[in-house]
Amino acid sequence: MINLQEYAPIVVGDDIARAIYEKIKLDLWTNKIVEVDISAIKLMVTKCSKMIFGQLYQDLGKEDFFERIHIHGASENIKAVIRAGIQLTIEENTK
Repeated sequence: MINLQEYAPIVVGDDIARAIYEKIKLDLWTNKIVEVDISAIKLMVTKCSKMIFGQLYQDLGKEDFFERIHIHGASENIKAVIRAGIQLTIEENTK
C-alpha cells in the first residue's frame, strides 16, 4: 500500500503532485492493484488531483483505472477533488 502520509496534510504544488503520480505509476508496473492510503491528506488542490489521478485515468482508461487504483481513507472533500481532477482531464481530452 502506498501511504501519502509524507505529503500530508496538504497536497499543493507541481513537484508534490508529480512525485505522487510517479510513485503510483511505478507501483502499477509491478502490481495488478495499487492501494493508496490518502487518509492523512486533508486538502488537495484540483490542479494536483488532475496531475495525479486525471493523468492516471488517462494512462489506464476508465475501466483499468477503477479496477487497479484503490483509494482508501479519502474524506468526502478529497473524493470530490479527485473526481473534479478526473473530470477536467476528460473534458480537456474531448475538445
